[in-house]
Amino acid sequence: MPQQADYWLQKAVDFCLNHHDYAGYIFHLQEQVDILTRTHKARQALNLLINAVKIIKVQTEYQKMDIADAFSSCYAALGEFEKAKPHFIVMKKLFYKLYIKRANGDMTNWTYYYYRIISFYLNTKQFNAAITCLKEVDALPNAIVDAWYKSKFELYHFKVDSAGRNYISAIRHYQLFKSLNDSLFTEEKVKKINELEIKYEAGRKDRSIALLKNKALAQETKLQKAAVQRNVTFCGIAMLLIALGMFYNSYRNKQQSNRQLQTKQTEINLQNHLLQNTLNDKDRLIIEKEWLLKEVHHRVKNNLQIVMSLLNTQSAYLKNTAAVAAIKESQNWVQAISLIHQKLYSTTGITTIYMPDYISDLIKYLADSFDAKCRKVIFNSVIEPVRLDLVQAVPLGLILNEAITNAIKYAFGHKGGQIVVELNKLCDETVLLTISDNGIGLPRSFRVGETNSLGMEMMKALSGQLGGEFVVTNNSGVHVMVQFRIEQVHYKAVAEACS
Repeated sequence: MPQQADYWLQKAVDFCLNHHDYAGYIFHLQEQVDILTRTHKARQALNLLINAVKIIKVQTEYQKMDIADAFSSCYAALGEFEKAKPHFIVMKKLFYKLYIKRANGDMTNWTYYYYRIISFYLNTKQFNAAITCLKEVDALPNAIVDAWYKSKFELYHFKVDSAGRNYISAIRHYQLFKSLNDSLFTEEKVKKINELEIKYEAGRKDRSIALLKNKALAQETKLQKAAVQRNVTFCGIAMLLIALGMFYNSYRNKQQSNRQLQTKQTEINLQNHLLQNTLNDKDRLIIEKEWLLKEVHHRVKNNLQIVMSLLNTQSAYLKNTAAVAAIKESQNWVQAISLIHQKLYSTTGITTIYMPDYISDLIKYLADSFDAKCRKVIFNSVIEPVRLDLVQAVPLGLILNEAITNAIKYAFGHKGGQIVVELNKLCDETVLLTISDNGIGLPRSFRVGETNSLGMEMMKALSGQLGGEFVVTNNSGVHVMVQFRIEQVHYKAVAEACS
């Protein structure tokens, strides 16, 4: 469940970012930072904030205050209070300006920011400043400070008075803290006891109803058993009489039946002989059909290799770099399709392609073609045992070719990087293809729906041909995802995965 919550929260953040809703983006970003700091992942939360500030445009003072509060909480959780201090000062200054001096906004938010400010003062041993803030909190109406915050502020009073050696006041505030804390605990405990009592009473009633039903069912079973015994007796007598009549009739017709059976046996033997001949002819025709299909795929593969050779010869006479690159790209497309036909005629199955072998060969070809080793590009693949027919394998191969080619050519600098290819089967007979890199990512202004790139348009069109959904995300690199339903499913263990 926490993984699903993180997933949907990330989806909300990405949605706000893609639609330029910076207020919503910062709101959900604060939630992510809060979850990470509470689960001892403050460093990860800090990296997330640093990357976010590079992307978003902070427009209002409220947004600046929230960003400063998030940075301050991250550094404080890491114990780096000197780095937290400038962000804390910005947050406090804007809080007093936007809320206290103007006396506006939801006052329940005041307690949150006072709680953050006093916590920082105590962590940095600024007790006089903490006392000033606590006096301001004491002046707030009781209606806007809930029991949890009240208990925390009483605890802070205790800490400040203890530091100032005002032990009598410290003891009084500690007693108030314990009282509030115990009341919160007692309230939660009473609620749980009530829930358990309700569940117990409901279970006891269900057991009573089940017991009455079992008694009624047992009585009904006894009555049915008596009726069945009576009916069985009558039926037995009737069957005995019928059996005697049938035995007498069969005795009279035995000789005639024997003659008819002999005639039918002769006819059955003849039909079995004809059926066996038909089955032999059918097997022979199936073998011939499979051989012809393999021959067709073999010839198609050879023709595609001829096309690649012609393109290679043509590129040798060209001086224009763009034209040579276009021919090279066309060769890769043709090779992606050629590999499919090679798999069809070189394996036992002539109707489907085993995708792990195909994708592995395609990645190896592209790595050799673009000299990925010299570029310091590493490939990792996680391919599940999926089989696709020719209609779906061709567009999928072209999408793979385009996405991997773009990643090799544009995603990395001289230090290289990593490309991950994943093909996962889902329980509802769908497949998710993901091509990810950890490179420099797309430009900030990039929008999938607005781009006029030939490669991107081709991948969108091929995804539509698959009947699938095409998504590109830009988060620590480019992530291309295509999700589509499998037609003519031929992969193993799908029933076990869904059960």
